[in-house]
Order: sequence, then structure tokens, then C-alpha cells
Amino acid sequence: MVIRYDGRTNLECGAISANVGIFNSLNGSAEFSIGLSKVIATVWRPEEASSNKCKSYLEVILRPRIGQPQESHKLIEYHILRLFEKVIDFNSFSRCVISITLQIVSEDGPILPVCINAAVLALIDLGIPMEFFPLAVSIAESSHFYGERDISHLMLDPTQSEFEQCISCSTIVINTTEKNIFSCITNKGTGISHNELLDEIHPISLSIATSNSLIRHLSEILLDNIKCKVVRPYNNNLF
Repeated sequence: MVIRYDGRTNLECGAISANVGIFNSLNGSAEFSIGLSKVIATVWRPEEASSNKCKSYLEVILRPRIGQPQESHKLIEYHILRLFEKVIDFNSFSRCVISITLQIVSEDGPILPVCINAAVLALIDLGIPMEFFPLAVSIAESSHFYGERDISHLMLDPTQSEFEQCISCSTIVINTTEKNIFSCITNKGTGISHNELLDEIHPISLSIATSNSLIRHLSEILLDNIKCKVVRPYNNNLF
């Protein structure tokens, strides 16, 4: 077990905070933070698609904390778009556009999983049906010297300094219904799924999906709120 500079073990996430319905409007909204990273998500009520669209589709806009969006922000938008195109049940809508807007409030480490979790909560707040309830977390491969040996290990939720020093890093999206890894998005290097530590991902994913602090915290704080807000019965699939 590795103890990190902030006192966490290598398989421990930072402090988690989440709220839904943060804006008093007809749209869905949520804020999610883990460690020092925080994102606010808004999902606008589905509107009729433009005449050149023959089916429902999704829009994702990511706003950086300061300044104009960079190429890295566009890449995050792309990953989020592709993920939720697979997760949202578009059969419930006829030629509609669903818009997700994400505002980065603070950032310390990979921001993609924070964006994903905030977006999921905002979708639930609005009652947008999904095939399953996904959760995301970053996993980094780092190394340290033990005697004369260079030993590699995995760590959950790396900070920015840990991310800069790590060998590779991926964002893991968990299908909490089937309790397995739904997708693995490379943030740095070759990604975790391509190295010899792959066997460690499966038990980690099960831990995240069943008893990790991410699930416990969200279920304790949000379950009652979500039950009274969702349009479709998610109760058997959320946690």
C-alpha cells in the first residue's frame, strides 16, 4: 500500500461532494467535486431538432474555468458526447436535441471523470432516461523505488502533480448495473488498459461499483432526491 502526500492510499479517492437541482429552473442541474476538482453541469430540456436532423441527437459544451476553450477541452467534449450517445435512451425522444453544458469551477488532475459524473447527475435531475447509471474515475500508473527496484502501482483519482509524474493515466467508466468497465479513455501515455497492470483494473472496478466511497457518498446524499425527480423508475438500476 502506498501513502500519498495528501494522506490517501493509492486506491482512495479524494473528498467527494455532490448536489442536484442547484438551479431553480425546469432544466436539470448538478455540481460534482472530487478532491479539488469541481464541475457544474446543466442539461437543457429536449427541444425539437433542426429540420436537417432526422433523429434525436446530443450536444456537449465544456467551458473552462478561465479563457477560451482549448483543443484539450474539445477532446473532452468529444469523449463525453460519444459516451452519452451510448448511455442515453434516445428511443424516448422524437427528433429532439439534448444539450449538456459543463462549467469547470476548479481543476486538480484529470477533469474528464468529474465532468462525466456531473453530467450524469444533471441528466438524472431532469429525468432523462439512461440505459444504466455510469460513474467515472481516473486511474494512473505510477512508480517508485523500493530499494533498488522500480515498482509500478495504480492510484485512483490522481492530483495534477501526480498526473504530471505518472507513467500513464486512463478514465474508467463503470456500468454500475452490470458492475463492470464500460469504457476506458486514455488521458496520458498508453493508458492503463494497455499495460501489465490490467488485471488490477477488474477488482478495482468492482470496488468502485459496489462499495467504494464514490457510490456510498452519492447513494446517501442523492438517492431520495433522485427518486422524487426522475421520470422513469431508475430505483433498481441506480446503485
